[in-house]
Amino acid sequence: MVTFFIACQPDTKKPIGGVKQLHRLAECIVELGYQCYLVQDDPNFHPGWFRSDVKTVAGRDFNLGRDIDPRNTVLILPETYVEVLERYPTQILKIIFNQNMGYTFTGSKGLLRPEAVHQLYCRSDVRAIWCVSDYDFAALSTWLHGAKPVFRIVNAIDSEYFSYEDQKDKLIAYMPRKSREHSVVVKHLVEKQILPADWRITPLNDMSADEVGSYLRRASIFLSFGHPEGFGLPVAEALATGAYVIGYTGMGARELFHQAGSYGMAYEIEYGDWFSFPTAIQAALTALQYNTVSRDDKERLAYLIRSRYSRNTMLETVRQAVAGLAG
Repeated sequence: MVTFFIACQPDTKKPIGGVKQLHRLAECIVELGYQCYLVQDDPNFHPGWFRSDVKTVAGRDFNLGRDIDPRNTVLILPETYVEVLERYPTQILKIIFNQNMGYTFTGSKGLLRPEAVHQLYCRSDVRAIWCVSDYDFAALSTWLHGAKPVFRIVNAIDSEYFSYEDQKDKLIAYMPRKSREHSVVVKHLVEKQILPADWRITPLNDMSADEVGSYLRRASIFLSFGHPEGFGLPVAEALATGAYVIGYTGMGARELFHQAGSYGMAYEIEYGDWFSFPTAIQAALTALQYNTVSRDDKERLAYLIRSRYSRNTMLETVRQAVAGLAG
């Protein structure tokens, strides 16, 4: 029986969506009947801002190869590990789990040499590439041109946190972790130009998943500043609660904006175009005032998003990706 190890270092309590998704990936692999461990600095560490009981192992033990049979071991490495790929034994099969194509060529000291990165992705001990959006699947498939199989893993929305809510507050929410400077400028422009006195714009910063869910269920509008994005899970979570989404797709969230746009619930803004935010938000406020989008359509879109990005869908795509290792 193959045992999977997922590199998840360094240990950090800061809310980072990619870390939570590593836990969710491990849970799916275990549900498929395999053993799976997260490789951490401290095996007793847990980020604390979401629930998970995934088994862990200390990185020092893994790298020393204790109790690890390379013939029955698969190591899953995030795209940000590519520059240290050679530290891991070549006899262990590896998967590069690319959660953000925008970080593919980014190293600890800046831009990596693209040709060197390509060679690392094409190493004989790298069995496959996994990614999390249609955009990244197309980009990686084109770039690798058949040198390695690429599989799309669907990111699942945690339904316990992000359920549909029809009764919304006069609240605009956003996450400032990415493009923080942009969010500062946009907040100022919106408050000075168009925000009604009885509305508020609130950052969702350093919160637990439960707290974020509580705000998004009440938020009428979510502003997206993520760029680049491998998928844009906060956008999906906001849509799942019935909120309008305005802002950057970061490329990875294009599929989400496209789906929501067909219901009149998304307004894409070009990266850095700060002055278009007030206009788009004003349009959303008007749509809310006059019920331009029906309650049924809002609920239908939220259901569509939760269905397409469900735990069952994620599990099935992980099943297909794991099966592809035998090829």
